[in-house]
Amino acid sequence: MQRQPELSIVMATYNRVDTLRRTLDYLAKQDLDPALFEVIIADDASPDNTQQVVEEMVTCLPYKFTYYRNNENRGPGFTQNRGIELACAPVVMIMTDDVFMEPHAVRAHLEYHQKHPEIEYAALGQVVESTELRDTALMRNWDPFRFSALEGAEKLPFYMFWACNISFKRELMVKHGMFREHRGRGGPVAFEDLEVGYRLSRHGMKLFYLPEAKAHHYHLYTIEQGIARWYERGLNFDEFRQYVPDPIMVVYFHVLNRHTLFEYKQALQGPNPFHGKEKSFAWHVIRELIRRLVLNRLTATLIWRRFLDAAEKSRFIERFATRQVYRMFFYYQFLRGVSDGYRRFGKVVLKQPEAGS
Repeated sequence: MQRQPELSIVMATYNRVDTLRRTLDYLAKQDLDPALFEVIIADDASPDNTQQVVEEMVTCLPYKFTYYRNNENRGPGFTQNRGIELACAPVVMIMTDDVFMEPHAVRAHLEYHQKHPEIEYAALGQVVESTELRDTALMRNWDPFRFSALEGAEKLPFYMFWACNISFKRELMVKHGMFREHRGRGGPVAFEDLEVGYRLSRHGMKLFYLPEAKAHHYHLYTIEQGIARWYERGLNFDEFRQYVPDPIMVVYFHVLNRHTLFEYKQALQGPNPFHGKEKSFAWHVIRELIRRLVLNRLTATLIWRRFLDAAEKSRFIERFATRQVYRMFFYYQFLRGVSDGYRRFGKVVLKQPEAGS
């Protein structure tokens, strides 16, 4: 009889067959007995030849492998839920289709849960940018995950429940509703992982950082794609707040405007995870005023976009295109989306968190 896996890896995928092939190869090279884990590919109706490729690979993979395909494109929340439903193991690990796991990563997740069998324990693995993607200034300098900021961290807040390299008990997820399947009003980038992290935390989930479960992010994208993705996040932000009414969110995302002013101040006056100057409301106000002066609809187009385009052509100019500059520029696109979201969809009235939930 085939041994029951102890860990199920769920991976949603969409139209990324070449990268997916390599991702599956990296999982085949794990130093964990392949009988101890399974891999479930949940395909969100990819228009490429994903189905053909995974069906050809299945006979070569050492671990148990399941392939599921949506009839139509439904977004990450819906697709990940279908994969979790198919999982056989008590521990589920969710990863994206563009991260290459180091040989010890899956073992690290499983051993963590063996040490912490309680239902409420979850673990976030480390993700760094792949050094293979160095062909553009953006790829050489942009760090979207910023895992370096977590150095020395142990317990993490719910809003770091990032579905790129994370593991949890399947029972806890199934019991409390799974991922929200609704696509965002502005597109599929709808914070469904942060929302379920909030919901699970209200039912006792404890999220810890597991840096030894390390993976390399292999996703080539352009400035235009980055602008579109961050803008879409902004369009969906206020709707996301309907599901996550915790005022900490406006501070974490630095969304300080006339709609959020009261919440922002309220969050900083109460218990919060911020440190140093970030605990000061006055500091946030000054920061926002400077940000609006330096980066706005005029300067973003006439100065900063032209500067980043020039950095792609000149190594000298690239020296000044730091991670912080890219972060500032893309973050502005997020705030632009937030502002446009109010105009396009109206302001969402926040529900109150359920007592004791």
